This record gives sequence, structure tokens and C-alpha cells, in this order.
Amino acid sequence: MERAFSRILFAYDDAPASQVALDYACALARAGATLILAHAVNESALAVAATGDIGFSAIDPSLLIQAADDQGHAVLQAGVAACASRGVVAEGIFVRDAAPGGIVALGRKHEVDLIVLGTHGRSGVARVVLGSVAEGILRKSHVPVLAINAHVRTLGRTPLFARALLALDDSDPARSALAVAVRLAADYGTHLSLCAVVAPAHAADASARERLERAAVSSGAVVDDYVVVEGDPAPLIEHAAMQRNCDLIVMGSHGRSGLGRLVLGSVAEAVVRKSALPVLVVPFNQHAT
Repeated sequence: MERAFSRILFAYDDAPASQVALDYACALARAGATLILAHAVNESALAVAATGDIGFSAIDPSLLIQAADDQGHAVLQAGVAACASRGVVAEGIFVRDAAPGGIVALGRKHEVDLIVLGTHGRSGVARVVLGSVAEGILRKSHVPVLAINAHVRTLGRTPLFARALLALDDSDPARSALAVAVRLAADYGTHLSLCAVVAPAHAADASARERLERAAVSSGAVVDDYVVVEGDPAPLIEHAAMQRNCDLIVMGSHGRSGLGRLVLGSVAEAVVRKSALPVLVVPFNQHAT
């Protein structure tokens, strides 16, 4: 069976969440994956700022960009050194496009099968106004994304991904996530719980559990337990995972953008913003092989 992850791209900065994510990226590398550490600087935004278009006096943009690049290279070198202190040799790559598309394009170029990132977990007005590079990567990525926000604790000495909860519905993204979870179980000995969230009116419907059981059988997954919960999916998924002492949540993502995302929202993004556990988000185009 194909390994879950063999080439990893870590979108690194010096924020607290990224420091926690570094531990996970290095743990995956020690388990046999190649690690690429990328730090991005938004040079185009700096050029706009230097022209005075946002209320400041115009300055030579090359000076501002050079200062930011110097700082960015220092952050990148510090990240590579931090990996080395954890016993991991990482390739450092400096990126001049901090937009989500720049990180995703770099991942395609280097044929990675996982992107790791820390996220500030913004919500409310701050997220609407400022946006989120992490959420942009989640929507654009062609490979799974391991997202770790500021609420996640530093990785301890316990085995990596000892227990995972997979949120499963009757969709292609969920089936893709199940295929990845099966490979996690093979690679890391991960114990799996399957979770379905239903509307309150259907809470007593046994068909939800039956769907989970059929999915497990068809995928060959060895499942420890099944859980069906009712209500708002995002908090319920995390609560179910915490109850079962999971150290990972796995979800599929439809990768919606534009009006579709605004109207329908994204359960995966909501879980990523709030979860105290790492969340592995699998895009809709990841299918079992």
C-alpha cells in the first residue's frame, strides 16, 4: 500500500502556531518523510506600500523589499536550524509570493503529498477583514493539509497519531479522507474512530451508523468505534475526538470558494479555526489508489 506521506512541505513562519507545527513536521520526517521548509514574503504587497498608495510617503520599494527579504531569510535559516536540533535535515526554500497560490504551486513543483502549516485561527471580523493564508491553502491545495492552530499543544512523547477521529459523510471528499486514514493506520498504527453528524430529527436513525460500518468494510479500515452525534458539526466533531483521547481529526473538504463558500460555509475550516487538536484536511481530488 502507498505510504500516507513521503514528501512534506511545511509553510513556516515564526508565529507560535508555526512553532508547534514544526514539531509535527519533524516527527513526520523522522518517520521517513522528506521535509521541505518554505518561508514566504509578500513582496508585491510591500511594493504597493512603498509607493504610498495606502497613506504613507513613498519610498524606494527595493529598500523595503530587501529588508523584508533579509528578515525572511533569517526566519527560514532559524527554521532549518530548529529542524536540525530535532534530528531532521530539511531543505529550506525562500518564496517571494506569500499568497496561498504561491505555497500550493511550490508544493506541486516539488511533488509533495502533504502540506503542514500553522494557523492563527482567526474568527469573526478579523478573519473577514484580514483573511487567512491557511484557509486559502486549504481551499486551493491538491494534497492533504495538516493544519495546526494556536490552541494545539506541543507534541509530546506519545506515538505520532496514535488515535484519530474521521468525520465521515456520504461524499467524495469524505471517502478520500477515509482512504488517507486507512494509510495512516498502516503507517503509524493509528486507531480509528468514525464519526457521523446528523440533524436532530434523524438522531435516532440507525442508517447513519450503518453507513459508517459499510464505509469501513468497503475501505478495509479497522475501526475501534463508531459515533453518531446530532447538531452543529464543528464543535461536535472536536468534542467527540477529545472524548476518545484522539490526537488527530481527519476530514474531507469540498474546497469551495466564492459564493458557494459564503453560502454553505466549510465545516473543515470551522474545525481548523477552533480545534485543540491537529486537523488533517483532505481535498476532494484525493482518491484511493
